[in-house]
Amino acid sequence: DHIVASSTSSSIPKPVKQTELTVQRIRASRLVASQDDFRHLALSRFKTMVLLDLDCTRLGQSLRSFAGTLCPNDELSQIFMDVFAPKATGTVLKRCNSLWRFSCWLQSQCAGSPFSQNEMMLYKYICHLRDVGAGSTTPSQLVEALRFADNLLGFTQVRLQDVLSSRVTGAAHSFFMTKRDRKST
Repeated sequence: DHIVASSTSSSIPKPVKQTELTVQRIRASRLVASQDDFRHLALSRFKTMVLLDLDCTRLGQSLRSFAGTLCPNDELSQIFMDVFAPKATGTVLKRCNSLWRFSCWLQSQCAGSPFSQNEMMLYKYICHLRDVGAGSTTPSQLVEALRFADNLLGFTQVRLQDVLSSRVTGAAHSFFMTKRDRKST
């Protein structure tokens, strides 16, 4: 019965009429990307930010001294990946995106590395975020990203406690408090 039933015309797939909505949904859907792709993107952005000024982080200084030896390039990249190994891909990506946005803004200001900024520049950036109407959690995410980067990369030019002054953390907190409450349905 199974063999006979599979040869009937009802078992042969027929094309479905495409509607405009179907085509739009397919266009809007994202291709499946693996966690490794996201991690690779985040690590390459972190690498770009570290390379802005190698002296700003202990990792940058370590990479500079290690690159001076006759080691293969894959060992250099392995050092970089090992620093971020204990962190989840989502965490690395989230922190990277906050720092990347800050770094891009700094480059437009010709201000250098995001890992060597003073308190005044950080406060100026948070005020800029407020002026352009950024998301209410954006400044607090940057504060967390700076803590994350200091723990993993090790800032050498500035002390994070000095950069994250009361006015910086206060501005980030007041911005966060504008977040809408979640509503249950």
